[in-house]
Amino acid sequence: MKGLSSPRCWALFLRGWGVPPHLAPLFAFLALLPFLFLPATPSEAVPRPHLGYGAFVANPGNLNMVNDLGFGWFAHPLFWSGAEEINNYYEPANLNNIVDAAQSNHLKLILRVSDAPDWAWDMGDPLQWAGEFGDFMGWVAQHVENRAPNLEVAYVIWNEPNLPNEWGGRTPQISWMIALLEAAYPRIKAVDPDAVVIAPGMATTGGSFSGCGVNISTIEVGLSAAYTQKLLAAQAVNDLEFICGIYENGGQGYFDVLGTHPYGFAYAPETNPSSVTGLTFRRAEQQRAIMEAQGDGDKQMWAIEFGWFVNNCPDQDCSGPWGDRVWQIVSKSNQADYLVRAYDYAYQNWPWMGVMTFFNLDFNTVPWYQCCDPIRGYGIANNPAYDALKNMPKPTSGSIAGKVRENRGIALAGATVELVGSQTTTSSMNGEYAFQTVPAGTYDLQASASGYGTLQPMRGVVVSEGEALTGVNFYLPPPDNVVSNWDFESDLDSWTTGGSNLPAISSDGHTGYKSAQLGGGAAGESWIEQIVDIPADIYRPTLSFIYRYPSQGTGEVAQVIVAGITEPISVSSEWAHHWIDLDGQQGEMVTIRFTVSENGSNPSYLYLDEVSLGKASGGPYKGYLPLVHEVLSLFVSSHLL
Repeated sequence: MKGLSSPRCWALFLRGWGVPPHLAPLFAFLALLPFLFLPATPSEAVPRPHLGYGAFVANPGNLNMVNDLGFGWFAHPLFWSGAEEINNYYEPANLNNIVDAAQSNHLKLILRVSDAPDWAWDMGDPLQWAGEFGDFMGWVAQHVENRAPNLEVAYVIWNEPNLPNEWGGRTPQISWMIALLEAAYPRIKAVDPDAVVIAPGMATTGGSFSGCGVNISTIEVGLSAAYTQKLLAAQAVNDLEFICGIYENGGQGYFDVLGTHPYGFAYAPETNPSSVTGLTFRRAEQQRAIMEAQGDGDKQMWAIEFGWFVNNCPDQDCSGPWGDRVWQIVSKSNQADYLVRAYDYAYQNWPWMGVMTFFNLDFNTVPWYQCCDPIRGYGIANNPAYDALKNMPKPTSGSIAGKVRENRGIALAGATVELVGSQTTTSSMNGEYAFQTVPAGTYDLQASASGYGTLQPMRGVVVSEGEALTGVNFYLPPPDNVVSNWDFESDLDSWTTGGSNLPAISSDGHTGYKSAQLGGGAAGESWIEQIVDIPADIYRPTLSFIYRYPSQGTGEVAQVIVAGITEPISVSSEWAHHWIDLDGQQGEMVTIRFTVSENGSNPSYLYLDEVSLGKASGGPYKGYLPLVHEVLSLFVSSHLL
């Protein structure tokens, strides 16, 4: 980028179009002008781990083995058919065993829910019983929250939905999967906003695909090609086609993470998927290409299942039950090697990959699977892979990334961001910054830029082992902010308060140590206000604030009122930014008022921080001034060519 933005490069480019040197700066500026007013859309993403280490487990009683491996996650199935065998009658015993085992072993849980009960199929296809599934997921989330409120949990909605056997032998329909996601997502989030909702991993069918903005070709090779052809002939849907269908038909907004099942089949993890019909560990990259082409690159993928098949039943002839898996068999030493290399490959090459739960830990030891059951062939218990994964390096550094913006949400280039006492970086042209290698620990994070007001550090940012914190965003205040005690570091000084629920000070601040807390359990209002004078000569006065409003009951509302303008404050479990244009109010005295109206049922709270009223930063192009400076320098450089 530096070379392309250099004055000499711009001048050469424009001269190639026959532009006289003395007019080059003007033409360059006009070319850039449309980009100087692009709106910025803040994104306060939930932190996700990179890379998380996990195992798919058959018996929760074996979770001590997960700890012995040094892993922090485990995945386990929950069958809807067993937990709600009779409609509206929930049986919690199995769920309790899973949750209790997770808690007692201090592990994080991925709960995969699938398998519709007979009574649901009696109602018709999934479009007819998606609502009942949503009710069930609401019950599951509430039960987990009540039993283990501090448990970190992710929910996988269904399993390999591109296969007929996951729909009772029926031909898979993309609309069915979307209906289940639409039903489950809001029910889970209403109970636990921090829960991770995962769209299910597809069965890797292999094969080429063109659509959704990608064109993926694979070479049809021998047994792998025959395997793909057999799957598709049996009414399986190409995994890439199914993912594309979710995006093309409105499913994108109903999951936080896309699951993947990138099995290695007979090939090493580094094998190019295009060379072997797509049946490799790196098939995940081809699935990822669809996400990015559909503008969903901010989301992670999690590998819910991946692994390699070995002969865990050497004393029996299992060629019949194993069928199409015979050609996939690798040696036990290769299984160990490939699993370790897969984790390393993902860590080195897939910044978008989160938790990876290999399949599987112990299915080859539990008594409820026959020796020749194919599911046992992936087990690593009592195999070399167990020790290999135990001894495998597990990188512990995390990362922090976000954007720096001004009071109207416009990205700022050239801002300084400091991991206090550790590292310093500078924001890019689109305001992005990143610290790629951050040892686990607790940090203060500071952002600043010339021409802006002083912002308190973001305090106590916790980076866990392997965790990628994203959406750690700053909003720099204007230098002429007229709001007193704008960051509530002096409690509620300079603010008038009132209402049935008196505002208070919270120790949960976006930056600094404090924020204002409005709301409570009593019916009625909770409010704060401050009267300020807007200078007569101020440029485009702007009210800006940061807030969190995690929940909102029926009939409850949070609002900001200023200069005759009333705007609702939307629900957000993460810190979010809101601004109001007050151009035309120059020279006026105005009241800034924030209110929360409660219905008296369940308490809800609005948290406020960084309330500023000052000028817009010289126009929305302020963050692009370094680039404008580069263009203007053409006046000099163009005469040097």
